[in-house]
Amino acid sequence: MKARFQITKSFHFSAAHSLPALPADHKCHRLHGHNYEVEICVSADKLDEAGMVLDFAVISEVMQPLVDALDHRNLNDFMSFPTTSENLARYFHLICAHKFDGAELDWVSVSETPNTKATYG
Repeated sequence: MKARFQITKSFHFSAAHSLPALPADHKCHRLHGHNYEVEICVSADKLDEAGMVLDFAVISEVMQPLVDALDHRNLNDFMSFPTTSENLARYFHLICAHKFDGAELDWVSVSETPNTKATYG
């Protein structure tokens, strides 16, 4: 496997959601909240003229509006899919997949807690 340069950047937001497809007695069936962490990993075969894979500010320009739109919201009001970490990671990945000229989006992960993480990419 060929070595590549990778960078990651983290974003945070707080939101509520419920997972109504789960049994009614499951705690996640009820409305509850998380302090989400979203990590995005971008890579390139070579560095640009400034010696970077990509300026972290470019990642922020793409991701921060997405994160801000979800902050302190009920995710079920905004998403047409089950609001699991897996689906949120895919959501961010699909929106960002072709937004980074000269670099490639490798993966996006979403954590609901410090002990859980779902990755898509």
